[in-house]
Amino acid sequence: MKILTIVGSLRSDSTTGLALGIASRAAEAAGAEVRTVELCTLNLPFCDGRADEMSYGGDVVSFIEAVREADGLLIGSPNYHGSLSGVLKNALDLLGPEAVRDKLVELGVPAENIKTQWFGDLRPVWAEVNGMTSQGNRRVEIFVEVPERLLMRESSLSSGQ
Repeated sequence: MKILTIVGSLRSDSTTGLALGIASRAAEAAGAEVRTVELCTLNLPFCDGRADEMSYGGDVVSFIEAVREADGLLIGSPNYHGSLSGVLKNALDLLGPEAVRDKLVELGVPAENIKTQWFGDLRPVWAEVNGMTSQGNRRVEIFVEVPERLLMRESSLSSGQ
C-alpha cells in the first residue's frame, strides 16, 4: 500500500510536519510505503481554475501524479484562523474540483457515502476568546458514512495491532 503524506505548512519545522511524521512512521510500521510531500518545498502557482490542471506543468504535475498513485492520503495543516493553510487550500484546488471525492471512490467508498458539511458556527474550533467570534472558526469537514455492519467487524486498526 502506498501512502502519500501531504504537509500543508510553509514552515519546514512545523508541528504539523512532526505530527504527520509520527503518523507516517506508524503507517510504515504497518507495512505501507510512505512518501512525504512538504508543500513548502514545491513551486506551486496560484490556482486560476483552469479546466486542465496538468497544463500548469512543473511541480503541479508531479503533485497530481503523486496523489493519483497513492492508495491513501495523510493530510495535515496548521490551523490558521479556524481553517486550513492557504498553501494546502491552493494545492487541493490545483488537484481539481473532484480529486478528493474521486480518490475516496477509487479506494472503494461509495460516492453516496461521502458527505461534506460546514461547521463554522455549529462546532467552532475554539471557544470565543479575546473577541474572536465564530467568524474565525470557518471549516468544512469531509465525512465518510460507514455501514453499521462494517463497524462491528474487528480490524487491525481498532484492535491496536
